[in-house]
Amino acid sequence: GSGTTGLAAKSLDRRYIGIELNAEYCALAGARIGGGNT
Repeated sequence: GSGTTGLAAKSLDRRYIGIELNAEYCALAGARIGGGNT
């Protein structure tokens, strides 16, 4: 799902880059991951 890989990386204290073309999914992923640069 949207941001799931980033969320897993964050929980493991790993660096990650997420890419999304759809603005709605980008906002959803940002909310799920908890901020940062979006």
